[in-house]
Formats: sequence, C-alpha cells, structure tokens
Amino acid sequence: KLQEKINNLSTLQKKYITLQSDLPFIFAAIPQNSEVPLLAAQIQALAKNSNVSIENFQSFEVQIPKKATSSKEYSSFSFALSAAGAYNDLYGFLTSLSSMQRVVSIDLISLTKKTASNSMELSIKGKAFFNP
Repeated sequence: KLQEKINNLSTLQKKYITLQSDLPFIFAAIPQNSEVPLLAAQIQALAKNSNVSIENFQSFEVQIPKKATSSKEYSSFSFALSAAGAYNDLYGFLTSLSSMQRVVSIDLISLTKKTASNSMELSIKGKAFFNP
C-alpha cells in the first residue's frame, strides 16, 4: 500500500513538472484574484492598438463566495465600458477583446452612431472571471 502511494506521488510530480510551464498562461486566463486594474489596463491597450478611444470604464462590486463548495467554483465581477471610433476599428477592438487571454464574457453590446461626427459609440457590459 505504501509503495503504491509512493508511485502515485512520483507520477503526479512528473505530471506537475510537465504542466508547470503552462501555469502562467492558466493564471493569466483565470487569475487567483479579481485583478480589476490589470483588466482595465489590458482593455485600454487593446483599444489603443485598435485606434479606439475608451470614454468610460466601470467595474462593479466583486462578489466572492464565502464558502466554496467545490474547487471548480469561479467568481466574477461585472464591468461596463463605452468606446468611440470608426466602425472597422470598433470591430477590431471587439475581436481583440473576445480573443484576449483573460477569460471574459460579453453580455451586452450596443452600437450607435454619434450625431455630431462620423464615428460610432460602442457600449459593452460583460463579466471577468477569477478563481479565489
């Protein structure tokens, strides 16, 4: 019985070593805390690269469960943003946002044309996930 446990630990250690190089990518996709400022900076960088102007970014209260019933439970927080730019630039921004490394879900998208200019305004409501 003891030898079986030793063998299992050895196998698990080998698997952990092979997965260890992937851990930074996993923690970037689903960080261990909310990382709201980092998400805001990442979204700002995506906007800048897409030639889009972020006019407003708002994060809402982070809900952390008091007692996790399972290790597979994730927490999330909602965010909202509004951005302005040309249609193609906003499309590129949305594409970048949906394929970023951090796991986010987009719950609501609104696109309206600004009356005073030829640009458009994009409003997004979404959620970002983390594993506390």
